[in-house]
Amino acid sequence: MKTVVCGIGNRLRGDDAFGPLVIDAFESRDKDVLLLDCGSAPENFIGKVMHAAPEKIIIVDAFDMKQKPGTICRIDLDKIQNTSYSTHNAPLSMFVKAFKDSCAEVIILGFQPKTIEFGKEISHETRSAIEDVKAMIKKIIQS
Repeated sequence: MKTVVCGIGNRLRGDDAFGPLVIDAFESRDKDVLLLDCGSAPENFIGKVMHAAPEKIIIVDAFDMKQKPGTICRIDLDKIQNTSYSTHNAPLSMFVKAFKDSCAEVIILGFQPKTIEFGKEISHETRSAIEDVKAMIKKIIQS
């Protein structure tokens, strides 16, 4: 397995569903890419990712980056340790720490949500950004 893509987020909390929606958007399944909808408990997927022994792990998640909703940024691994914005059961830093020594590269693509309120609809900004992130992931996989 060359690459694992982890979509993280809660489908019941508006734009926090971004990570899983990106995973849903991939039509074809490349045998060298494992796509995982990790929901709001990515720590439950550590074993599965480790078993795949990938060269790259791409994590897609919503972050409050104090940006315009819909903004997509590559997030520095060191910065997530200080991030308090999370709807997940465990901090994302714990999930990332599990892979720091086990693969060549961990990449985090952060998305600025408009709302993460329970029961809210997915915003236009989220729907518009899915294809952009999908293209970014494809480019990372090919590099």
